[in-house]
Amino acid sequence: ESVRRVYDREQLFDAALLAVRSTLRIGARWVPASDVAATSTNVLASIPIETDNRPGYRLEVSASHQARTLMAEELGFLNAIGTHVSRRLDAIYFEQEQRALHVREERLKRLLTEAELKALRTQVDPHFLFNTLNTIADLIGSRPQQAERMTERLAECFRYALSRHARELSTLDDELEFARHYLDIEQERFGDRLRVELSRGDAHGNEPVPSLLLQPLLENAIRHGLAPLREGGCISVAAKRE
Repeated sequence: ESVRRVYDREQLFDAALLAVRSTLRIGARWVPASDVAATSTNVLASIPIETDNRPGYRLEVSASHQARTLMAEELGFLNAIGTHVSRRLDAIYFEQEQRALHVREERLKRLLTEAELKALRTQVDPHFLFNTLNTIADLIGSRPQQAERMTERLAECFRYALSRHARELSTLDDELEFARHYLDIEQERFGDRLRVELSRGDAHGNEPVPSLLLQPLLENAIRHGLAPLREGGCISVAAKRE
């Protein structure tokens, strides 16, 4: 019962030694199986402890005087101790490996998530830049004020993207403001074909959210959802607390 309640090899060995010493009133110690020179001259018994693919041990018991011998029941008790320790030792090793595996898996999941977020933050589509610059070039002659406004919006978008590139979190208000600038630019390109609805709902503006969370979603919604439709459509962004 005592060896079943421990989760550490040293505690397991100590519990087994205490059981042997207090029950048989003899000396006991653990010795690595490979340590042949460590064997005492007055050893009464040496009980091997087998473990799967790991260095083994042996339980050596000794007496203070040569006349002491072990009865069959005492030897059976020692062998039972050895069997229990061996099984529990394998269980401890397995539990440690499972914990280490779980820690590695969690670390890999965290690294993967961080890598995915970093990839999304760096993924401002170059076509968006080229299309915007072409639109600005077309507006310079006919509507210079509109071209200036688009240039300012473009600068604000890239300023925000660069400032948030190395930061994992932003605020909901900042993300929605970025979405407004981004969609303002796209609205110049699509005109009446693009309608926009932005709502913060019951969420607080200072709620932390992943930086540049909305940009790839807006980009895909426009490129794959709205652009192919002749009649256009509505991009709706709404936040709510759950």
